[in-house]
Amino acid sequence: MKNGLTTLANRQDTEHAPLDLSRLPLALHTKVDQAKSQQQHRRSENTVKSYLSAWASFVDFCDSYGFNPLPASPEILMAYLGQEMTRTFIAQFNGQETARHLSNSAIAMRVAAIRHFHIEHGHDSPTYHPEIIKSLEGFRRNQTREVLHDDKSPLLNDELGQLVTVISDNEKTLIKSRDLALILLLRAGAFRRSEIVKLKVEDLAFRLDGLEITIRFSKSNQDGKKQVKWLPDDEAFSANDAIKQWLEISGIESGYIFRSITRNSLALRTGPDEETPTLDPPVLCGADVNRILKGYLVKACIDVHRFAAHSARSGFVTQMGSDGEDAMKIQRRTLHKDLRMLSIYNK
Repeated sequence: MKNGLTTLANRQDTEHAPLDLSRLPLALHTKVDQAKSQQQHRRSENTVKSYLSAWASFVDFCDSYGFNPLPASPEILMAYLGQEMTRTFIAQFNGQETARHLSNSAIAMRVAAIRHFHIEHGHDSPTYHPEIIKSLEGFRRNQTREVLHDDKSPLLNDELGQLVTVISDNEKTLIKSRDLALILLLRAGAFRRSEIVKLKVEDLAFRLDGLEITIRFSKSNQDGKKQVKWLPDDEAFSANDAIKQWLEISGIESGYIFRSITRNSLALRTGPDEETPTLDPPVLCGADVNRILKGYLVKACIDVHRFAAHSARSGFVTQMGSDGEDAMKIQRRTLHKDLRMLSIYNK
């Protein structure tokens, strides 16, 4: 996937000049390669996918008018943004079809992708042109646009209780134990799905009255600064006992906490297969978290379209706020840097 960025962007031989290693002694060439190998970690997999999709849109636009996308002129970029800023699509809203414009984030992603590919290949980015910047500022503040905000409902205690009941009725011990720990921890820890699948046994520290979880990396912590979440045992729908039981039943003593299970539901998968060809042992991914949650929503006869995995995070904030908990306490769990952003999660 990382190589796809270079392949898609490489429309002509205009990349910046490579490093001249002839200036260095041969013994240092390996050191240079070691430094360059770190570049693969500059973008998350989800960001890579988004950039590829956004860049492909711009490439198609340029091709249709006979322009080269790399490097692109500010004029062709302005024309492209004019198309995208005024483009409408049909969406369902309150049971009716209605025309909607692209959101601020959708346009911002297109601009970020174009900037990325230009910088990646040694070109000045047209996204920095004053006319482009002014147009983007105006687009963000344009109140005449009709934008569809597909906000999901928060997963509150009522819905969570129904999910716990459905999960507990599962006769397959491994799946029941894993999914109960997964769903409860997702809500109790106010985790993003991308964060919970990366948790390892080494990140957990069970104390007398709660669980301490160390977060190594997250969406808002790309630099790996140590962050800690404290989950007390006495909260409603505490995940702590469920996690202990899952680790005991599964026999997982180190490494990733949430693993894939064999088709017969009798054991953990121990090697790669068609679904996870590069993971050993196979672990859950963010899409799996969403799939598992939605599966139990269906079984609990809850409208699956109202919820997604992120509903657990907003559900924690909303429930704690409704229960009168202090905003700073909630922030320590969600690890939001800005209380204004935290308020958006309180539905």
